[in-house]
Amino acid sequence: MTREYQAQFWIGAFDSEDAFYEFVSENSEYWSQANDDDSKTPLSHFIKSQGQSWYDHDFMEVGFSNERGSVLGMFQGHSYVEQWSPMVEEQLRTIGLDAANAFIMLGIDNQPNGQRYKQVTAPASVTVAGGDLRYLGELTYSDSDAG
Repeated sequence: MTREYQAQFWIGAFDSEDAFYEFVSENSEYWSQANDDDSKTPLSHFIKSQGQSWYDHDFMEVGFSNERGSVLGMFQGHSYVEQWSPMVEEQLRTIGLDAANAFIMLGIDNQPNGQRYKQVTAPASVTVAGGDLRYLGELTYSDSDAG
């Protein structure tokens, strides 16, 4: 049985692996202040850049590559990369971004009742210290080629 998935997708170029993972890593202060109703500490720099303070990180997959080349080659081993890499390659050509080395993918939770829960309500492209991240939109892919 083939399942279809949807995800919000960002791709970008960061100065270093450390800069990227600093951007997407959870802020430990978030959890120590989680019960404080007045706390506005965001879960990560990434989610803060999207104008929110929280997202369900169980729906997140990220990748960084020091290699240059195709999206498929750089991110081999990530979930369904064979499915989504052609779509990302096409969009990279369209927007003229040829130096990508990092991606963020946030799954959209499609409920049986037809509701869709997006992790980021107003996704945006951002430029931050050490990196540039472009929002490519929602990608739909399937597990039909998964083995």
